[in-house]
Amino acid sequence: MLLALEIKKLFLKETELPIFLNVSNPAIINFFTSNEIQSNIIPTNTLGVGCKTNEIISDEFDLIAKKIHEDYLKNSFSKGQAINSKPALKLWVDLNESYRQMNRDQADHIFVKLRAINCRMVPINSSKNETVTSFTKSEIEILAQMEHKRWCANRWIEGFVFGLRDDILKTHNNLVPWENLSEDVKDYDREPIVNILNLAKMINMKITRD
Repeated sequence: MLLALEIKKLFLKETELPIFLNVSNPAIINFFTSNEIQSNIIPTNTLGVGCKTNEIISDEFDLIAKKIHEDYLKNSFSKGQAINSKPALKLWVDLNESYRQMNRDQADHIFVKLRAINCRMVPINSSKNETVTSFTKSEIEILAQMEHKRWCANRWIEGFVFGLRDDILKTHNNLVPWENLSEDVKDYDREPIVNILNLAKMINMKITRD
């Protein structure tokens, strides 16, 4: 228990990242589950459970990933694109695991983006700091550019290069600097930023400004 507290205090400070603590003592489990300050320290009663993928990949954040993908589909359909016309344009149940992971990566990166504009995600009943009800136009542009850079990095890691889009050959025409994108493509990066506030509410969280 002391180690988990020291990790939080010395290295992670006010991070929202979860710290998994292997512990079987009911009193210690109750301490962490009832104390809002330590809400990101998650006790597990066996090392095996704590190490399972479905414990580390939170169902709540998978819910955010699914919502991100749902919004992407709606945006694509509004622009006349058809379901199944591209590998990413599939329902979640039919989506290749690599594309599911891309949505999870985007969900995970929300915390990084929020810190870039001096914001954070906290429990919805938290009273500290100002609650954000909308982002400024400037903030949306900053975070949208961050999202595009994150997406580019993801594609490069997967072996993609610039070229006419071909998912088999791993080429993509949007692997260019932000200023070279069309406004329609930029909107794909802006819309998930605007939706962050709603995504937070889905998991009983809210955004506050430092």
